[in-house]
Amino acid sequence: MQEYTGIRAITLDRLELLHTRCMRWRDEPEAIPQQERQELAMLFQATFSDFVEFADLGMQFLGFKLTPMQADIASYMQSCGNKSMVQAQRGEAKSTLAALFAVWTLIQNCSSRVLVVSAAAGQASDVARMIVRLIQQWTLLCWMRADKSAGDRYSTESYDLHWHLRGVDKTASVTCIGINANLQGKRADLLIPDDVETQKNAMTQVQREQLALLTKEFAAICTHGKILYLGTPQTKDSIYKQLRNRGYSIRIWMGRYPTQDELKHYRQDEVAPFILERIQEDPSLQTGGGITGQRGQSTDPVRYSEEDLQEKELEYGDEGFSLQFMLDTTLSDLARQRIRVQDMPVISAGYDFAPEAVHWSGDERLRIQHSNQACASELFLAAAQCSTEYVPYSQITMFVDPAGAGGDEVAFCIGAEAAGYLHLFSTGGLSGGFTEENCLHLIQIAEEYGAKSMHLERNMGHGTATALMLNCIRTAGKDIAVSDYYVTGQKERRIIDTIAPVVRRHKLVLHKSAIDDDWRYCLQQPDNKRQQFSLFRQLSDITYDRGSLLHDDRADCLQALVQHFVAMLGVDANAAQTKRQQAVFKDFLDNPTGLPVQATRRDTGSQRGRKGYSRLR
Repeated sequence: MQEYTGIRAITLDRLELLHTRCMRWRDEPEAIPQQERQELAMLFQATFSDFVEFADLGMQFLGFKLTPMQADIASYMQSCGNKSMVQAQRGEAKSTLAALFAVWTLIQNCSSRVLVVSAAAGQASDVARMIVRLIQQWTLLCWMRADKSAGDRYSTESYDLHWHLRGVDKTASVTCIGINANLQGKRADLLIPDDVETQKNAMTQVQREQLALLTKEFAAICTHGKILYLGTPQTKDSIYKQLRNRGYSIRIWMGRYPTQDELKHYRQDEVAPFILERIQEDPSLQTGGGITGQRGQSTDPVRYSEEDLQEKELEYGDEGFSLQFMLDTTLSDLARQRIRVQDMPVISAGYDFAPEAVHWSGDERLRIQHSNQACASELFLAAAQCSTEYVPYSQITMFVDPAGAGGDEVAFCIGAEAAGYLHLFSTGGLSGGFTEENCLHLIQIAEEYGAKSMHLERNMGHGTATALMLNCIRTAGKDIAVSDYYVTGQKERRIIDTIAPVVRRHKLVLHKSAIDDDWRYCLQQPDNKRQQFSLFRQLSDITYDRGSLLHDDRADCLQALVQHFVAMLGVDANAAQTKRQQAVFKDFLDNPTGLPVQATRRDTGSQRGRKGYSRLR
């Protein structure tokens, strides 16, 4: 691993000469002759062919020292491809390095156009402000400064290099706009999206979809240049997680060396080799840090000492520290999560009888393997123990949510109650709307799982779907009862308030078939949207925020199923099992031989009047 060792001697010699020439013009840079300005531009271009050296010099001008990790970030900015992202701990000066990189890009080509996109409209980002500050205040760059008297633009929103250098172009040398501004018509050779995803604009699935759509415009703005994202993911479904599928490379520099357990939360090819190579050389870096000593040590001790990081842990808490300094959304996701799929015990059982009691445990050793790619990061746990006694299900029933507008699907859930537990057998959805073909498919599914009743949401079409289903059932000659129901209130709150209490009590039991069917029906959707339709992904992502889910049909369907059986779920399974065992024991005492009562009377007639006979009578 080759590390940066400082500015080379030859660069320092050239820099001394350049500094002498620039000092002559620092007070009146507009007076620099055109020929000399062009000459300075060529000399700076040749001197600072290595961005890391320029970043080192720039950090010194700002009063800081370039740390080894910052040097690695700077090296990546120069060498990375045209579609890349930098994720670094808060306070690592990634915005400052990006500003220096923008200035270095302008030095290498004075006609370049830099576009900085910020989250807030009408507000210049830290990167844009730093770019203008460097050019305006750094003596070495006085030859680049705008000439207001000649009409050069002079603000953080639009800034021009001196007109001798940039040539004729309607686009400013440096431009800063908000992500929600009109991006059409913009052009850039270096585009820096600076924290475009925030807690305000990316907390719901609808917001993230809108944000992702806006960011896709970047490819049209910067067709042949470099797009360099800066940011921190806010959720596990961050738009930054989608960048890989769009051809972007991502590099992560976290504040502490991740432990072996923490490493599982990252893609190994995204963690900076700077960090991974050090862990490989010295595994002890993964321990000895943090308030309890169970975390890794500081990755940049020059920037943040162990005491500094511990102070940040106390200030931000575990959740905030993991998000802002470890670039790990796991804890913040858990804090926002209202329904946890890992609280639902998973069993493999038939559809005639169910275990009388299903015991749950949070032991991760019970993790099950499944094929549902929409929930690859979710933890499904097998039941810790099931009773050996089995009881019949109550009537197996099917709930159907007819498709509405906006690409929704015809969602369904099939389940039944047994001994105070709700068993989910299957879930899925059908594309194409509530057609006769889909009705027949639903009837087929109901028969497969033995459902004798079907309930359809009446809100969409006010009974039209129910009438169509009844007609299909009659035509097919099937014996399935059909009814409908209305739903009211905010959908997100209704789903959470109905399902969450049942899940937290581990009363919702998943059959392995439900997990498999959920993904099987997702496969009919486009590749980039399949996860949105998964029931278990919907349950994990839903919050009380309106529009937290782009699609919620399967979750809405499960809510209706739970609501239907909720009165039966209050049964104490242990108490019911004890009562049943007591009844069995009493039957044994009443009739130890197990023979029919009438036969016992005939065979023991000679014992009339005895204590045992009177009990049998």
